[in-house]
Amino acid sequence: RHEPNELSRTFDYIAKLQDEPLPPRDVRSPESSLILVAPFDGIGGAMRALEILTITPAVYVSVDNDEECQAVVSREWPEAICIRDIAILEKRFRDILKDFPALKSGLVAGGPPCQGFSALNSGREGFEDPRSDCVSAFAHLCQLLPFEAPAITWEYMMENVAA
Repeated sequence: RHEPNELSRTFDYIAKLQDEPLPPRDVRSPESSLILVAPFDGIGGAMRALEILTITPAVYVSVDNDEECQAVVSREWPEAICIRDIAILEKRFRDILKDFPALKSGLVAGGPPCQGFSALNSGREGFEDPRSDCVSAFAHLCQLLPFEAPAITWEYMMENVAA
């Protein structure tokens, strides 16, 4: 385990570093310009995180095949577009975008099933576990969205277990 030496010259130098001011940029309200696409959304963790940060996206697309999870999302965020499968999202995505022409930023945030990787699963099989195919589906979605919506700047965040 590494303990930082807060008395060292290197630590002092780094602690005094300051970022250069950022250049001005076109900042639009997330309420009109942000789309959240949340594959493997469960009960809406990505949307809840944005709420905690006081960010309200213009569009929230929740993708999960669990009906109970979708019921929670629909109850908590009635404006959410709930879709049961990534393949269905891929077919409907352009139609969804037609209703929101001002979108400029997109966030894809989700957590594919982890049972194939989790150290708590003694029989884990990694990518051989069929549930692990969802990691590839997530990656495919991240590759597809910029082609479907090239005017949107996309960011991606996938969470999963460490081991």
